[in-house]
Amino acid sequence: MSAPFNVSGAVQAYIAGEFELDLTAITLRQRCSVTPCVVHGKGLIRLIRGKPFALRIYADLPKRPSLDMPPWPKNGDLEAGHVIPDDHFFDLEAVDITGTKWKSEKISVTPHTGTGIVMTAALNSISCISKNQQVTDRSYVTLHYFYDIELPFDKFVKRQSSTGEKTLSEGFSLERTEFGSGEYLFSAWQTSRKAGTFVIQVNADDPSFSLCIPSRINESLSFALNRQARASIVECLNNGTQTVTLTPLPVTSRGLFYPPVPEDSFQFAAAFWKLFQAYFLYVVMDRDENSLHPLSANLSRLMIDTRSNLDVTGLLVSVAVEGILKSVEFQKVGATASELITAIDGIAAYLDAMPTLDERLKTRAKSSIGGLKYPRAVDRLSALCSKGVLTQDMVNTWKKLRDSTAHAGSGTDPQKESIMVHRCFVVYELLNRLVFQIIRYSGQHTDYSAKGWPNTFFACRDLSK
Repeated sequence: MSAPFNVSGAVQAYIAGEFELDLTAITLRQRCSVTPCVVHGKGLIRLIRGKPFALRIYADLPKRPSLDMPPWPKNGDLEAGHVIPDDHFFDLEAVDITGTKWKSEKISVTPHTGTGIVMTAALNSISCISKNQQVTDRSYVTLHYFYDIELPFDKFVKRQSSTGEKTLSEGFSLERTEFGSGEYLFSAWQTSRKAGTFVIQVNADDPSFSLCIPSRINESLSFALNRQARASIVECLNNGTQTVTLTPLPVTSRGLFYPPVPEDSFQFAAAFWKLFQAYFLYVVMDRDENSLHPLSANLSRLMIDTRSNLDVTGLLVSVAVEGILKSVEFQKVGATASELITAIDGIAAYLDAMPTLDERLKTRAKSSIGGLKYPRAVDRLSALCSKGVLTQDMVNTWKKLRDSTAHAGSGTDPQKESIMVHRCFVVYELLNRLVFQIIRYSGQHTDYSAKGWPNTFFACRDLSK
């Protein structure tokens, strides 16, 4: 296990856009159990903004590679319509000039030149594990983000500019926030004002940390910002073991919708971070670090830039409503009355007792009436309307948007586009309120269903009554 990695140096290199790892030893191993192809060599990994890491390898091939090595997997062997087999990928292990050991899995390697001495690959992530003997009684995760985003901080930080012993200027600026969230203590601060980078760190007294924490923080920030947020440098300290994962700099853009709470105003800093932690406490209960929480997976489609096609945007937001209504929190909302279920079962029994009825028609009829036992999306929305979570106008607008986008007919008429945008935002407000209810968030938010988009207070309801 190698010495702790210099995270601060990597952060500065990311900001400058000049991050590079010089690798003195590289091993590529094919992902197959029978006579895998193994390549050794030297090389480097370079950061290119907007692209995966660029890996370049100078391989130490045997004198007779065609005889002394297993055959190299060829893309020409692949068939259209088939999934790429696992043995077309390689796992990487490498050591840099400081002695830090790095790993990356499932990469596609391309040999170049006639001899295959030079090889290249694109890496989506690379990680190292080391031992930190200085900190063993607590755990923390630090996530470094490289976005030009103005987060709402509420704590002042002193800034001072000096040359030698002479102070040129000094002042205070809002660049930090801290808050508790269950068993976790969060801190967030700005790294570089010019680069627009920031850090979110979470500490816990428990020296054993869940591996899903970084993913759930990314998901919570994505919801609060309503844009895909992914940390490029993630440092985890768990039981005295430091794990650092590096990913390329992201290139993202916002879709049609704005954040549920303004993210660029000190006035709403408390509400912004309250929403963030409410979402985090909900999704962190799912400990599967290999996939998004189901709620986040449902919402992630709205963070794609589809502004050039309002029909797609409207379809995505209206379908997302249907997906969220299937959450366990809404299972009993709008449920069909027991007497109606009994009546439906009676109709099915009556059909069974009709010997002259064609069996095919009988099967289809029973299937159709059987669906009446279960509430539709509109039934649940109407029930939530009666409980004060939603308004009737939101429900009516959702029905109009769902029907219109299913047939994609907004065209290029500016008036129709204006109507479509309005409906999209009203349904987006409906969607936000469903999420607020699920994560138990009561607080300030922007009401996108009202004229002028005022800031209002949302209060969670007791759905059991």
